[in-house]
Amino acid sequence: DGCYNENALGDEFGNPAWTGDSTCVWNGYQEAMTAGATHYMIGVDTRSGESVSFDTAKSKNRLTADDRRRMRLGLCTTLLGDGYFGFDSGDCIHGQLWWFDEYDADLGNPVSGYSLLPNQLYCRSFENGAVYVNPTDQHVIISTGSILKDATTKEINNRFIVPSRDGRIFSEVTGAEVSNILLNGNFDYETFCWSLWANNGGAGFIDAQNGAVKATVTNPGTHIWDIGITQPDVPIEIGYTYTASFQARADHACQIINLVQMNHEPWTIYSGNDVFNINTAMKTYSFTFTMNYPTDTSSFFVFQIGGNGTNTIYIDNVSLKKVD
Repeated sequence: DGCYNENALGDEFGNPAWTGDSTCVWNGYQEAMTAGATHYMIGVDTRSGESVSFDTAKSKNRLTADDRRRMRLGLCTTLLGDGYFGFDSGDCIHGQLWWFDEYDADLGNPVSGYSLLPNQLYCRSFENGAVYVNPTDQHVIISTGSILKDATTKEINNRFIVPSRDGRIFSEVTGAEVSNILLNGNFDYETFCWSLWANNGGAGFIDAQNGAVKATVTNPGTHIWDIGITQPDVPIEIGYTYTASFQARADHACQIINLVQMNHEPWTIYSGNDVFNINTAMKTYSFTFTMNYPTDTSSFFVFQIGGNGTNTIYIDNVSLKKVD
């Protein structure tokens, strides 16, 4: 009266794609449930192709980032329905006991079935939170309304990134403040949420390197504000005090400005113009400001890096936190 999807998401019995045909985990899940299976289990095995011998399998006691991604994708897919989930590191030996932080999330009971959202994410609401699955090839930003905690990253926010071909579990927290108003401040998702703009002849580009953003200035322009690294849609509330913090270094010593400002005319600067002297060693910098203007849910968080000559600047661990 049940069905077990062994080695869901590949490599030998399942299909590494999430959806597409009956060999994919989502389609197989739906077909089994609609066929009247009273129990359904999704089993995610990883690196099964490498685990053909006992000795090889026995040595697989460390998981890669992709192993963990497939675990989350399988677990959150299971939670979209009413199935059961299991994880193993391969199909040859089953002696390891795996435990993940995601298992500790207290979601409570489901309050609805799953939904397919306009951004092509799948979502299911629970008494104490929600589960999201992103089967697309793009990272997606979601707004949850209430402040929740990401079981994987431990971030507390009401905006989150659900990575490509991944799943996320969000649970309620009581009396907690947003841990970082900015998204992808550690550049875990390369430069997602960040962009470079240039004015008055300034030119350059950004990419990710070793978990930091690397900004290459090919033409500095005339002024420091002629090139900027920015994140849009940053919510700032009137009357609150905020602290911004980041780490930075440069191939050549230079000055940069970090600020929060209005993202349209008249480009009001909310935080002041704090100038930081950056050298070749990675150091931490910070500043504090009080929002004395009306609440702006779509402000700009900006690093101004122009006017310094050609250079390469590295920035990491960027945060903006409410302190009062």
